[in-house]
Amino acid sequence: MNPDYDMVKLVLGPPPLNDIYPWDKLSGLPWAYLLRARPQFAKYCDWDKLDGHNWARLLAKQPQFAKYCDWDKLDGSAWRDLLIEQPQLSKHCAWDKLRGHDWARLLSEQPQLSEYCPWDKLTGLNWSWLLRVQPQLSEHCAWDKLDRFDWAWLLTEQPQLSEYCDWKKLNGFDWAWLLTEQPQLSEYCAWDKLSVLAWATLLRWQPQLSVYRPATA
Repeated sequence: MNPDYDMVKLVLGPPPLNDIYPWDKLSGLPWAYLLRARPQFAKYCDWDKLDGHNWARLLAKQPQFAKYCDWDKLDGSAWRDLLIEQPQLSKHCAWDKLRGHDWARLLSEQPQLSEYCPWDKLTGLNWSWLLRVQPQLSEHCAWDKLDRFDWAWLLTEQPQLSEYCDWKKLNGFDWAWLLTEQPQLSEYCAWDKLSVLAWATLLRWQPQLSVYRPATA
């Protein structure tokens, strides 16, 4: 008998003979998946077998089991995944465990938790990711952290944030990418940075910008 394989059959099939099934053979991950689908089996669970990520998977679907959770087991990524689904459990969170990318992912889904964020943890890429979907959080941004890629990626989605951009950071291919999506930003472009290949890429999608192409490009 393979307890982990049998767990799948339990989820998909009829309830087992509860008193004779070897519940003690199940490890933490199977328990998490089993109780997500069949919470009535919780009385057989040895909660100590669940690690932090097992708990995050379980509580994301069945938050009523939070009273059994050892919160110290959850690391930053486990907290991120859990709070995206169940933000009301934030009262238990050890916020210092979350890294910059955890915060960016969490706040992109649950921006109301921004009051707990230590903004200095976020890198330029984290900021670019976050502000693409939650631009109202830009008031907290350390703009100097964003590099050329971060800016190009952000402004393709949120061009209104261009007022904060250090245009000198962008190279020719960044401009080709950005202007393909947001041609209205062409007034800021350093056209001499675009190579022949960058021009070819840009003009394929925005042929009207050919008026800015130098004769030598």
